[in-house]
Amino acid sequence: MKLLHIFIKAFPIFFGFCLLVFPTLSEAQEVSKAKNFKDDFNNFKNSIGLQFDSFVQHNDSVFIQFLSESWKVMLGVPVKVPATPKPVSQPSVIEQHEPESPLKPDTLKVIPQEIELIIPDKKDSIPPKVES
Repeated sequence: MKLLHIFIKAFPIFFGFCLLVFPTLSEAQEVSKAKNFKDDFNNFKNSIGLQFDSFVQHNDSVFIQFLSESWKVMLGVPVKVPATPKPVSQPSVIEQHEPESPLKPDTLKVIPQEIELIIPDKKDSIPPKVES
């Protein structure tokens, strides 16, 4: 009987301990899985980076080889750049007349219109009460 009484008192403590410990242990597995995934991804990223670097290095070496085979040494004579000619006198501006408008000014008539201001009354701004 005493054993049953001790078990009844100790069971909630043991059950609470299990509720606290077991999720933590299962989360530790998830953390290790996440770490493994992260490590795998970093390894993959590094290998792709190395492949790309070797690809670039190979293309650069092919281009350098092409340049070294096709490069020719040529003897050249430096060319003198002629001086920019300056005008003897200051250039003048030729005045141009504006072309005449095809419409005469008297054909364009503006008809003045009166503007009517509508100011709402205070009684118009309050909506009517709706009876239900």
